[in-house]
Amino acid sequence: MNQKPIAPVARPVSRKQHPSSPVSARGRYGWQSGATAIEYGLIAALVALSIYVGVLVAGNGLSEVFLVVGNQLQAVLDAI
Repeated sequence: MNQKPIAPVARPVSRKQHPSSPVSARGRYGWQSGATAIEYGLIAALVALSIYVGVLVAGNGLSEVFLVVGNQLQAVLDAI
């Protein structure tokens, strides 16, 4: 009877084939360089958009605060 092994037999792997072996980034990940640049661009755009929205929201709220304080100060000055 010809029996197959239950688990695969570990074979020695040469340094060139080993997944953790140092290979030039261009040779191994050359296809990812454009994707990485696009990802960083999207992250930068998201950060810029969030800053813009935050400034708009804070600016509107701050404008209202100064308007209320200015009106109250004007009322106090008018009362004097």
